[in-house]
Amino acid sequence: MDSAPPETGWSEFLIHRLDCAQGLGNQLLTDREALAHLAEPEVAVACPVCRPDLVLRHLTGRNAAGSM
Repeated sequence: MDSAPPETGWSEFLIHRLDCAQGLGNQLLTDREALAHLAEPEVAVACPVCRPDLVLRHLTGRNAAGSM
């Protein structure tokens, strides 16, 4: 992955991909919900391990329906 990891935001709520071991047992979000949360760093930030922001950035501008 060529992008730098996200900087730590103000939130302690991390968004994870489904296959991330760091996010086991967390609430599931749709792609649209995850994008909305990631747009506001005081609400949530991307996990620096699984980097869901890299996957979801391709959905920006498209229909981001469904689950991550």
